Amino acid sequence: MAKPKIKPRFTPPTIEQLLTQAAAHQVAHRYKDLIEVYKELLKREVRPEWQSALTQAYGWRVQALAAKGMYREAIAMWESCRTPETTEPSTATVVGWMLAVGMYPRMASLLRDIPILPENLQIRLGVVLLMGHDEIASGLPEDAPLIRHLGPARAALEAWCRGDDAVVREQLRSIPFRSPYRELRQILQALLAADQGLLEAIPSTSLYAGLARATLAAQTPQHDLERRFSALRPVEQELTGILLGVDPAQLRVFLEMRAATTNENLAPLFRWVTTRPAPVHEDQAKRFALAILPHQPQLAAAFQKRFGSLTPFESARLRALFSERKDELQQAQSHWKNVFHACDLKDAEEALMGAAILRHQAEIETKMYG
Repeated sequence: MAKPKIKPRFTPPTIEQLLTQAAAHQVAHRYKDLIEVYKELLKREVRPEWQSALTQAYGWRVQALAAKGMYREAIAMWESCRTPETTEPSTATVVGWMLAVGMYPRMASLLRDIPILPENLQIRLGVVLLMGHDEIASGLPEDAPLIRHLGPARAALEAWCRGDDAVVREQLRSIPFRSPYRELRQILQALLAADQGLLEAIPSTSLYAGLARATLAAQTPQHDLERRFSALRPVEQELTGILLGVDPAQLRVFLEMRAATTNENLAPLFRWVTTRPAPVHEDQAKRFALAILPHQPQLAAAFQKRFGSLTPFESARLRALFSERKDELQQAQSHWKNVFHACDLKDAEEALMGAAILRHQAEIETKMYG
């Protein structure tokens, strides 16, 4: 009878071995494992340097989570392991993470622990206050610029929205050049003076950059609006539409059309026109879809299913245009002949169309034979 195998007894690592593991975890940025090692060391013996190292390991772990965009998890860990000795991440950094995920009510008490707010954090807090989140104001001194200049900033915005330029100018005088709201002040000054230079001077990294780009697009001459508009993000495009006074429903249709024409493949645009509930008038939708067919002839069946059979004129014209796209000019001429014969020359409008076809055929002959 075989003897049962005896499992070897587990021998816990020595303190020296644990310290070696800790060093390896730190070098490899394995902060979660590093935390567990120092917890084990502190179970063996409480030493101030190990307690300090554990606090530091928690800080590194918190920052690693934030670096991955896991701000809520980082904030929760920071709150649970925070001690008076905690220096990294700073409270100001954690407030920045809270701003990123909208944890506004929990920021007020932390703001009291920051003696001097970094300039960038002040600007971010100013944007949130302008949005109406007054709950964070309780964490700020009454004489702080964020509070003192908030009233004039809001009043200036409200005055601009109702078209009261005089009040806008009056309120802007109460917002100093170095105020956390200075870039909003600059944008409103640009609107009053129709000065694109002031808008272009807003840094691309500014929190107000999107507002500046949208405002700049709204002031762009008509011939250049499409280029400027296409460079905007969706939320900036929507804001530009509001500034231009475009009906929101019309703007949505325009944005959907642009999204469907981001490349040379017009099939998505065809599907949008033929499937979206009443994007345009039915007759316009048919003409729009018909114009796409020479570029996407494989959609002819879908077109006929949606709008009915192609007329002899439409069918011959489609073949003619498609042949031209393939540079099959002899074949195109044959199809254009069929298009011409499909015209009712007794009708004045179709007679003009017939004349245009003949001129086009002459142009093709010139291409073919010189």
